[in-house]
Amino acid sequence: MKSLKKTKMTGRQDACSTNRLEACSTSRQDACSTSRLEACPNTYLLDEIIRAKRGKREVLRVEQIKKVLAALDKLAEQLSFTEAYLFGSLVKPYAFYPESDIDIGFTGLKDTDFFKAMAFLSSELGREVDVIQMEGHRLTPKILKEGLRIK
Repeated sequence: MKSLKKTKMTGRQDACSTNRLEACSTSRQDACSTSRLEACPNTYLLDEIIRAKRGKREVLRVEQIKKVLAALDKLAEQLSFTEAYLFGSLVKPYAFYPESDIDIGFTGLKDTDFFKAMAFLSSELGREVDVIQMEGHRLTPKILKEGLRIK
């Protein structure tokens, strides 16, 4: 009796394909004597979890942008700069994660104020902030094209 069950299982696996991640065709499902869920895993729940996590990341990204705007307003009261641009994962929908850093490019930021700006923003935002002076920087054309101008 055990060998008969083993034979049936092997036959079912051959008919349904051993790779259960492949998309299931109707003919393969008909050949299978198992339920659709067993033969062809339904990814609905996994898809819902992924969508929920993406949604939470997007909420975090929008909240973080608001915090950056407030922090830049405070920074402008202490230091002089012409413009500030957000770039990187913070300006790309669904790309910002809880462990992501924040990238900010400045024009008109004095060399003597560079580390003050970085320290202030990191402290104010509670996460790592990468600051660049855009004058002559290799990323400037990309930042001007893809970044979000703040001031």
